[in-house]
This record gives sequence, C-alpha cells and structure tokens, in this order.
Amino acid sequence: MQAKKQLSYDFIGALLLCGFTLGLFALLQRDFWLVLFPDDGFYYLRIAQNIAQGRGSTFDGINPTNGYHPLWMIILTILAKLFQSPISLAIAVVVVGVLLTAGGFAILAKVFYSQFQHRWGLWLAGAVVFLNPVLVSVFINGMESSLYFFLLSLGFWLVLKNWGQEDFFRWFGLGAFFGLVFLSRLDGGLLAVWIVVFILLRDKNWRKNLKLAIAFALGGILVGAPYLIYNQIAFGHPVPISGRIKAYFRSRDIIYLSILSLGFLASLVGVFIYYYRCKEKLGIFSRVLLIYLAFSFSIIFYYFLSPTYALSLWYYIPLLILFFFLPAGIILKLSTRSRVLFSSLVLVVGLVLALGGYYLYLSSSATSIFKLHRQTIDWIKRHIPKESLLGAYSAGYIVYFTERDTVNLDGLVNSPEYFFKYRIQGKRDEFIKEIGIDYILMYQYLEKKEDKPRIIFNFPVKKIYQQKVFYRGPGTFFRPSWIVFFILQTPFCDHLPVQ
Repeated sequence: MQAKKQLSYDFIGALLLCGFTLGLFALLQRDFWLVLFPDDGFYYLRIAQNIAQGRGSTFDGINPTNGYHPLWMIILTILAKLFQSPISLAIAVVVVGVLLTAGGFAILAKVFYSQFQHRWGLWLAGAVVFLNPVLVSVFINGMESSLYFFLLSLGFWLVLKNWGQEDFFRWFGLGAFFGLVFLSRLDGGLLAVWIVVFILLRDKNWRKNLKLAIAFALGGILVGAPYLIYNQIAFGHPVPISGRIKAYFRSRDIIYLSILSLGFLASLVGVFIYYYRCKEKLGIFSRVLLIYLAFSFSIIFYYFLSPTYALSLWYYIPLLILFFFLPAGIILKLSTRSRVLFSSLVLVVGLVLALGGYYLYLSSSATSIFKLHRQTIDWIKRHIPKESLLGAYSAGYIVYFTERDTVNLDGLVNSPEYFFKYRIQGKRDEFIKEIGIDYILMYQYLEKKEDKPRIIFNFPVKKIYQQKVFYRGPGTFFRPSWIVFFILQTPFCDHLPVQ
C-alpha cells in the first residue's frame, strides 16, 4: 500500500512540474504550439486526422505514406476521432504526453527506491529536466517521445523484475512487450537485441540462457514482424520511408565514419570489460543499467551516421533515462554534507539551464522563424482557397493550421515513389506538374537582408507572397542569418488567390 501511495506521489509531482513549465511557457510565448511541436509533430497529427476521417494513411490526401511509428499513430488516430479541431487535438496530445511522461518518471522512481530506499537524487534530476521548457519539449512534442519514454521506463522495471526467472512463457511475454517498444519507436528494436545478448551472458548455463533468449526473441518477433511485413507488401520495403531517407543521407566521409565507429566500439568494449570483471559482484539493477547503457551507445552511433538528422533531441530519450539515475547514483556515494553541496550545485546548474531554455524559446531573434510561420499561416488562410493543393518542404505546420492539403516535397511523409523515382532523380518539377500543385511554399537562409532567394524551376512561377526576418536559432547562433519565406503560384493553378 505504501509503495502504491509513493508511486502516486511521484506521478503527481512529475505531472505538476511538467504542467507548471508548459503553462508558464504557453503564457509567455504567443506561438506556443509552433515552438513546442517540431514540424514532424504536425506530420503525425495531420496523418492521424486523415486516417480518422477515412482518407487512409496519407499526409496530403493523395499519396499513401508510412512515415511514422505505428503505436503512437494508433493513439493519435483515436484522439483525432474524439477531438476534431486542430487546437483541441493538440491540447489532447499534450495532456496524453504529460500523463505518459509523468508515468514513466514515477516508474523510474519506483525502480530506484526499490533498490536503494532513496529517491531524492532522482527527483533532483527530475526537477532539472521538468522545469526546463527545452527538455520538457523533448518528451511533449506531438510525436512518440512520451510513449517511448513510458515504455522504456516500464521495460526497465519489467526486466529487473523478471531477470532471475526461468519460465519460457514469462520471457516470451516480456519479448512481446518489447515488441511494443519497437512499434512505439523502431530503433527500440536495438534494445531488444541487447537484452538478448545479455540473456545469453546471464550465467554459465548456456542451454538455459539460449532457451530464454529464444523465448524473448519469439515474443518480440510475433508482435513486431506483422508491421514489417505490411510495409514490405504495401510500400515495397519493411522500413518506413522516413527511415529510408535518413539512411540515404548517411555520411560517406571515411574519416568521420572511422572515428565514429571506433568510438562506438570502444564504448561497447568498455561496457563488456566492466561486465566481465565485475560480473560476480553486479546486482540485477546494475546489469539492466548496462543493457540500457549499451543501447544508448548504439542509438548515438546510429543517428550520428546521418549528421544531418543527428541533432534532433527526441532521438536520445534512452540517455535521459540514464541521466535521471546519474545524480541519484552519485548522491548514494557521498557523505551527508557532500550531498547538500552536490544537490545545491545541481539545482544551480539546473536553474541556469532552465533560464537558458526560456531564453531560447522566448527570445525574439531565436523564435522569429515561428512568428514568420504564424504570419504565413494567417496569409494562406486569407488568400489561398481551401480547395487548393500546396507543396512545401517543411509542410507540417502549414497543412495542420491552414487545413489545406499540402504535398510534402522533402519526401519524409510522402510515398517512397516520390523520393526515389522523382526527387533524387532530379525530377521534382515533373512530379509537381503531374499532380497539379497550385502553390509552392519555400524558405531559404540568406547571409544579408538584401540578398534575393534562389528560385529554380523548369516552369514559370509567380511570387505572390514573401516575408523575411532576422534569425539566430540554435543552428545559426554563431552565424545568424536572414530567413525568407515565399509562396509561388504555378502555371497549373486551378484556384486563383483571393485578393
């Protein structure tokens, strides 16, 4: 009873911290939704709306897509059925995300307390994360991050609880659970692989270990394989289009890849050397922690293979689980006086980082791009007929808030055919002609305000809108630039703009 009560307290505490940060952020930032959700989040929401409306798995209403992780899309589709306006759906998604994030943290607190009868250090890390709007947005972003975090946290507890078990069907069920982790975010399949490896190394009874590893693998395959088979049949490849595009842009720099690979291998060697040297002394908690550590190294390596996409923070949710445990683990080793000093230091650093997070999300130069998004959305709603077909590279926020069908021209949530048959073959313009896009929204970074954007199409276009702002965001902090948004009317336009 006491454990359940404490679990509730941890859940409510995390809920209140997340709610406070999001509420304050919403109060201070007019463009709250555009700052909180990256464009990928709006991709999810729009596809969920289309599925809920019976249009199928499509972003633009024309081209089928599988550019998403399926378990979160199922949840979003249910929410889209219940909440049909853009704002009400976004609010529902935030509420569900906060509940899942708080639930995941409460489970981690339960795990840590069950092992060490101590939770202050974990709450120290929780305060640093949940009072920082940038870190909260890693979990609450319209995408699968909160669900992924919840399932990873629950998975940690389940592996910890079942590690000493030898029942075939118990491990089969555990494998099925990690099949759900895989469906929540496909790179979660790497965690299942590492669990199999550590099951095989569990003790000296290889026959028993192999039996349990097979049981675990069968459970995971039973849950995850149907999705991969569906993708193969419907889209010609088991991996979603977004994953295939990221793989296409993998670095081809031999020196970079060599350094990255050596770093990854050295990290894993370090984990296994530590495991074998301390194997007899390691408790179950430490073994599970090592599994998650090896998984985290694998995630870093996997995403840094494609440097273009490596800086999206939501990829690194597994590292945040390790971060929650880090201060708690350090505090256990300190004297009472040192604990006070260490806690004070962590809180001061956390406060500085939180203030930095608010600056990043409230500064006019760092958020000018979102103001430009809002102005562009308002202009489209006033001047572009609702039945028009738009094309855009960052298309998520446009289609979601304007409620105009918009074709994604970067290919992440388009059909595989577009990316592989048109875009990388230099036939983008041919595609635009074939489907009859009325208007094209583009943006470009410029070094100087007086610079003009480059407009290159093999058909005549008419510029009907242009806005330009000074921008100094995280990626351009040391090289601030001007960003220009413009809308082009194509010669295939069947719906003329409203003056």
